[in-house]
Amino acid sequence: MKRIFALIFVSSLLIAALPSCGAALDEEGVRAVATPLIEASFEINDIFFGDGLAHEGDASFDNYVPDGNDSSKYDVKPVQYLVVTDDRFLSIDDLKEAARAVYTDAYLANVFKIAFEGMTQGDGTVYQYPRYVSNVIGTLSVRSDAAEENDLKNRTYDLSTVKVTGGSKNLVYFTVQSYVDGEQDITVRLSLRDEGNGWRLDSPTY
Repeated sequence: MKRIFALIFVSSLLIAALPSCGAALDEEGVRAVATPLIEASFEINDIFFGDGLAHEGDASFDNYVPDGNDSSKYDVKPVQYLVVTDDRFLSIDDLKEAARAVYTDAYLANVFKIAFEGMTQGDGTVYQYPRYVSNVIGTLSVRSDAAEENDLKNRTYDLSTVKVTGGSKNLVYFTVQSYVDGEQDITVRLSLRDEGNGWRLDSPTY
């Protein structure tokens, strides 16, 4: 399988090589680890919560209702899905691989559930379809109305303002000044966790 995108691949190799010395990272260490992860997180955020992946205008398939077309389980109208045209991502596994290079498995568990299974009420009734599915021939497809849900802010970070606030040998909490559209915004509390094969973000950056 081709690598997902070069920035994440190179960064993950560097991050895995950084020693944690059996203790939480100091502020210099946080900056070294967090800078490439935060940069890579912006695209991951957009894939799952923003406009989504580029796609064709023609429908991949209409009136999507999973689970054997049992429409009684769905409290929303069937939706249209469009074929993803970004050739870095040919499957749901490709999306998961890219996300796992940036975020922890614990954080991604609910992200993946919403993105690939949809959202359900207490009685099991689905009220939001998954953002990404594979069509009947296995082609990765994105929900046609995904971009309508985009409420991501154009948030960036000044990593020179990092302050470590706590943690352990495999977990670090820190604060950092954020900006939205270039204007100073809130100070954000983020966390990093050592997953055993490198540090990952354990909280969202949007």
